[in-house]
Amino acid sequence: MPQVDYSWIETEIKKAKLFEKYIDAPIESCAELLSHLVKELDERNARLLAAKILLLRAERRKLTQSELRKLYEDADRCFQ
Repeated sequence: MPQVDYSWIETEIKKAKLFEKYIDAPIESCAELLSHLVKELDERNARLLAAKILLLRAERRKLTQSELRKLYEDADRCFQ
């Protein structure tokens, strides 16, 4: 019988903890946020989490359209 790989659970728990740690952190750019996240996660998961954090921050704040556009563009760069 093959062994079941449960490592994805550890990754999801780590992502949840990092989300809580960085959602209110004073880091504003994708590059800076990624530099912290890639220490804990693989690059793909770090990019997805960074984008999620930046998008949720943008939704929480009352921003002007230009400020909002800038945050969305930065979050989009996280995917590249």
